[in-house]
Amino acid sequence: MPMQTKQNQFERNEFPTAWQKVVFRNYRMVPSENIADVLGCSAGQVEEEAVRMGLRQGKADPEWLSRGYITIIRNNWDLLPDNQICALIGFSRERLDFVLEKEDFLRVKLGTKNPECTEIHYAPLTEAEREATEKLAVTVAGYDVSERKMFDFFTDTADTKPEYIASEEGGIRLVHGFLTPCGDTFIEDSRKHLPDILLDSYAKQGINALFLHGVLSTLSPYCFDPEMSKDYPIRRKNLKELIKRAALRGIKIYLYFNEPRALPKNVYESYGKPEIGGRMTNRYVHLCLSKEAGQEYLYTATRDLFEEIPEIGGIFNITMSENPTHCRSSWANDCPHCAALTESELPVRVNNIMHKAIRDAGSAAEVINYAWGWNWSAEEMDRAMAALHPEIAVMQVSENAKQIEKGGVTVDVNDYSISNPGPSEKSEKLLRTAAKYGHKLYAKVQINCSWECACVPYLPLFDIQIENLRNLQ
Repeated sequence: MPMQTKQNQFERNEFPTAWQKVVFRNYRMVPSENIADVLGCSAGQVEEEAVRMGLRQGKADPEWLSRGYITIIRNNWDLLPDNQICALIGFSRERLDFVLEKEDFLRVKLGTKNPECTEIHYAPLTEAEREATEKLAVTVAGYDVSERKMFDFFTDTADTKPEYIASEEGGIRLVHGFLTPCGDTFIEDSRKHLPDILLDSYAKQGINALFLHGVLSTLSPYCFDPEMSKDYPIRRKNLKELIKRAALRGIKIYLYFNEPRALPKNVYESYGKPEIGGRMTNRYVHLCLSKEAGQEYLYTATRDLFEEIPEIGGIFNITMSENPTHCRSSWANDCPHCAALTESELPVRVNNIMHKAIRDAGSAAEVINYAWGWNWSAEEMDRAMAALHPEIAVMQVSENAKQIEKGGVTVDVNDYSISNPGPSEKSEKLLRTAAKYGHKLYAKVQINCSWECACVPYLPLFDIQIENLRNLQ
């Protein structure tokens, strides 16, 4: 369970009104004008009421809306309906939906559906509410922190002549950037999340590759919904600039893909071409890769990207995940066009189509199949590795399905485990099967906490991680 903070220990029942909770959670993170628009009052009233509650007066840091909006969404998820959350952070409903779906399954991590929240509006305090607020102010003033810049990471000057350490073992050492976003990654200058000083630090530690989340429909023209890809030239420009900065330090840029993304039903219906649709869920139509139109889109969009930017170091594809993509992406399969296919055929097809598109584009970019979710029999796994193009590498989580026993309770590790070194029996079998067919091998490991557990600062278990790495070698 998440740790209780000083804030939420007293927040639950101590606010005399709901609108005060909105002010408390957002003041100095969101401009007072935005809070006022949501609550239906003036910015001056927001300022006055914030001080009345014991908050220190001050201006909102604009970085919160550009770089910290996930925290703001989370803080208001159980408080405000979607339309008021949009007004608070200045998002359109389409933009909010994009963030919830594409920013590493944010909607899932927030609980899939927000509570049934009613709109909250300002009303003058009654005498009893004023008295309660005076008592509250004493508590709030004791918790309010001093002014500090929340986004000033890696602000020192980069080395003019940095010394880089090449890995003695060779191969790729691929990590995710410390500050790198997980949604519309390339819409802004990468220096905000990968400044030169951070790239220098990675290079000095022997890191020679970084992966960033990519969404193909934002990086290439998207024939199903052109509005979604209208800014793709901007994203490609920013990606090119990052590749150049990283290359100066011996670092390659990889894209983490989960394709082809399913279409929301309303977009699918507007597009009006049933030949692309396959499996249907409550909100989405999966892009059917048994149909020529689906295969053509995936190939064309991938080739177009790599023809313009052949310097991309590589991609790794997750083909079975929380995101709805092809008709087999969520294990179930009720698509009549794909019903006769074995479990592995569509995941393998995604990788092979994208690999062919990259090679046809003239790029030498590496293609890695991330086999998360490939929970098949030994026979099906053998069939999959045989069908996967031999140039495609295979990656698996080291500790996936590792059986552990704690206090007399036996469980399986779902994904990563920082405190239980791998590889698991399942991961070892998968990687050995891949090696039998000549595939290069990767193991994906987690050295520290993920952002799903961001309330935990760190777990100092480096000795166990070293054991994990040695076991893998």
